[in-house]
Amino acid sequence: MSDAYHAARIEGIAEEVGLDAPVSPTPATREAADAGRYVKETVVVAAARIVGFRRAAGISTRVRESQAGGG
Repeated sequence: MSDAYHAARIEGIAEEVGLDAPVSPTPATREAADAGRYVKETVVVAAARIVGFRRAAGISTRVRESQAGGG
């Protein structure tokens, strides 16, 4: 169970590691939908499906570190 914004990402990660796991978004986030957050998450999931979720996670970590001045 996760918020609705991350449901597709969680499902993709599970598939990548060989799991067939059902995904169930929490009711609270279904009702508090924000189009901007959905667009951002859609772009992230699309990119991760192309490069792989593990690799995308590493890229994301390096970007955050460089923005924080750590690299």
